[in-house]
Amino acid sequence: MARIEKAMGASAREAAAAHAVNAAGVPSMRGSLRAGRPVTAERGATFADGIAVRTPLEASVRRARELVDEIVLVTDEAIAAAMELAARTLGVVLEPAGAAGLAAIAGAQSPATARNFRGGAGPQAPWSARRGLA
Repeated sequence: MARIEKAMGASAREAAAAHAVNAAGVPSMRGSLRAGRPVTAERGATFADGIAVRTPLEASVRRARELVDEIVLVTDEAIAAAMELAARTLGVVLEPAGAAGLAAIAGAQSPATARNFRGGAGPQAPWSARRGLA
């Protein structure tokens, strides 16, 4: 986000919401942001091992509190579906942690949420709707 703000000006932070993604099986960062300090996830199961952080670093929590507006939880099933979607439509094979963001976009429950993920606020249909996913 700092690079975006530098390129677009300070108003970029106000123009686009910043979303982060946590695996639903290890929601440590979401819990940490809500608590304002590192929290250890009680659960600890996901096949997205690249984002399976049980206890985030204090510096990571502090930085996320500065930059992130919302943390979305995605299930392993949603991640697997996003991996399949990327392979089928883009010809790209993603590892599970790399597919988590796509899973969040594809699983957005409202057009506003999907719009926020792509950073736009205009009348254009959200990415997931344009791809027949919404």
